[in-house]
Amino acid sequence: MAEVDRQLIQRRNRLALLFAPPFDTTPLDPGYVKAYPPGIRENGGQYTHAATWSLIAFAMLGDGDTAGELFSILNPINHAATRADVRRYKVEPYALAADIYSVAPHVGRGGWTWYTGSAGWLYRAGSSGCSASECVASSSSSIPACRRAGPASSSRSASARRATRSR
Repeated sequence: MAEVDRQLIQRRNRLALLFAPPFDTTPLDPGYVKAYPPGIRENGGQYTHAATWSLIAFAMLGDGDTAGELFSILNPINHAATRADVRRYKVEPYALAADIYSVAPHVGRGGWTWYTGSAGWLYRAGSSGCSASECVASSSSSIPACRRAGPASSSRSASARRATRSR
């Protein structure tokens, strides 16, 4: 996961890439992926399903800081914080994009929205992914978390979970 963080998470562009660099000039044929222009969809752009699985992996490893940062990177509203962001993103800031482009001149432009299971995975990561591993970013003093298991449910804050673990 250290290499994912080092090579694929572009904090400046708020992207978590599927792989880098995109297939462009290689004589090898990786299949349909190369049919997309470089940096678009699965060809080296952000493929949000995989980015969300990376978030879950960081959480499962106990790296709440990186998981929290990645959640913020993936959150669509953070791609529309300014007018320039809105002009770049070009899709609804309230719907998770299945992909975000990574190569100029389209860096940060959202791809398909409303056609993605990525939203379900991000919801799962935010609502239960971190709480399953008792993982919360160190910068968060208290984050409410709920967990449901059949008819029973429990709710306690991250600070309460930390207190329980430190005993």
